[in-house]
Amino acid sequence: MKWIRGMNAGAARHLPLLLMLLAGPAVADIARVDSVNAIGHEFIFSNVTRSALVYRDLAGEARGLGYARGEARALQNLGIALYLRGRYDESAEAQYEAIRIYERIGMREELAIAYGDLGYQLKRRDLPRALEYMRQGIGLVESGVDVADPGGLYDKYGVLMEMNSAPDSAAFYYRKALDMKRARNDSIGIPYSLNNLAGLHLAAQEYAAAESLLIRSDAYRENLGDAYGLLVNSVQWGDFHLGRGDLEAAERRYRRSLELPGAAEQNYLKSYCYEQLVAIYEERGDFRRAFAMRGLMSTFRDSLVNVETNSRIAALEIEYETEKKDRELAENRLEIEARTRLVLLLVGVLLVLLVVGFGIVRYQHLKRRQLRRELELRDRLRRVEVEQRLSGEKLRISRELHDNIGAQLTFLISSLDNLAHGTWAGESGTKLSALGDFGRDTLGELRQTVWALKSEEAGFDALELRLSQLKRQCAGAGVAVELDVTRQGDAEPVLGSVRMLNIYRIAQEAVQNALKHAGAERITLRLEAGADALRLRVEDDGRGLGEIEGGDGSGVANMRHRCEELGGAFSVKRLARGTAVQCRIPLE
Repeated sequence: MKWIRGMNAGAARHLPLLLMLLAGPAVADIARVDSVNAIGHEFIFSNVTRSALVYRDLAGEARGLGYARGEARALQNLGIALYLRGRYDESAEAQYEAIRIYERIGMREELAIAYGDLGYQLKRRDLPRALEYMRQGIGLVESGVDVADPGGLYDKYGVLMEMNSAPDSAAFYYRKALDMKRARNDSIGIPYSLNNLAGLHLAAQEYAAAESLLIRSDAYRENLGDAYGLLVNSVQWGDFHLGRGDLEAAERRYRRSLELPGAAEQNYLKSYCYEQLVAIYEERGDFRRAFAMRGLMSTFRDSLVNVETNSRIAALEIEYETEKKDRELAENRLEIEARTRLVLLLVGVLLVLLVVGFGIVRYQHLKRRQLRRELELRDRLRRVEVEQRLSGEKLRISRELHDNIGAQLTFLISSLDNLAHGTWAGESGTKLSALGDFGRDTLGELRQTVWALKSEEAGFDALELRLSQLKRQCAGAGVAVELDVTRQGDAEPVLGSVRMLNIYRIAQEAVQNALKHAGAERITLRLEAGADALRLRVEDDGRGLGEIEGGDGSGVANMRHRCEELGGAFSVKRLARGTAVQCRIPLE
């Protein structure tokens, strides 16, 4: 041993390797088995197909060395890889064999983890048995067995509790796992607990809490450069947006997940994304894309069967080459080739059916769209023709009113004015002046009607201008009128001639009632244009007209008729002092 004590520091660093070489090739092989087993789950998650082949070979190598512990750990890692590949029966078989070895050699720490892995992998096929195995693993930990990753075990138990419709228990174990990982500063395991808690909040529709947890999980995974973890988070973000009803954001997330590094090997996540995209398109009524996506999903699942079969061929070739079973290998190759031909035939038939079905759906869709367009064009043409006829008729009527009746009223007013200022005096002159004023009022009403008929696409500003003129007329009569006009948004509502004339007449009639019958000294006229309706309110401080709902007054009846003709709601109510006339008219 003197030469060992005399080594320099550089040579001392290589002492373990030198000792293994001196001890013989078996010790070096055992060390290599341990080093491959210790690579970690991150390698399995990122290289599912390759890790399944590696750990299958490693288990056989450890068995040949008589190294039971190395064989059990390799089988345990193989079970995880096979589970991620979707080969659940083979995964459970590998885990059972690992548990039997751990029990035989008394490795309680590894046995607790193996029970947890087996329970987690059985959760979708046999939940009662899965819970039983998981409880055995948890029981070992709580009895004092020190395992390397207790937080991961509690996380898996929480998942089973959630699947067993016990969300409160699931939350308890997720938080317990998170506390353990934080105490150990386990930056790799923390995001898994955050994701599990976020899933509980999503199920409870608590989206703010779920969003906060997912953001924190993203930060951990990005710092680590965890490709598999970022893929899991991306899928869970898709679930988050889907739960909130944001189908477009959910679609983007699921599509992005399919394109992330490593997604091609994660068969369960890939299949889940396809299913969610099909559901999104069906909910949006986009059946063409739903049909196409369902075809991609079916093709993927068929290809998955093919890939798994080819992987099994590779494993068999290695196994039979080692054992020199050429005859059995040839028989299996023939069988696999026959299965491959059958699968290819089925895939070909399916593709033909998909193409034919897509063509039929596409043809029917185009035919329906063309028919809708034709119907829309015909309906639009009919509307244009009717509007043109109505516009021409209104212009003709307005010209007739202006040129004939307007001219005649003007002549009549002029004649009355001449007579009133001529030889007539006394009561007769006063009556002639009154008749002249009445004629001028009638001419003004006629001009208002002609203006409304010509205002084919009148806007809100035109109505406001007319109400301002009404305000000035009342001011000339010695009554204070307050005009308050408001609108919501930037767009100006288009009223049309009939709608604007009726609104103006309602306001005019309400003001005249306040002047003539209520003896009002102050009138407030409020006009508000909302997003979907126009609201008019006329208040006065007069004697009040009383509750006139369904009353006999012709002025009120006319206002009600005009409002209801436009599809609106009309009411007259008594105030503490005065009367309020209200109407709500929907906008087109």
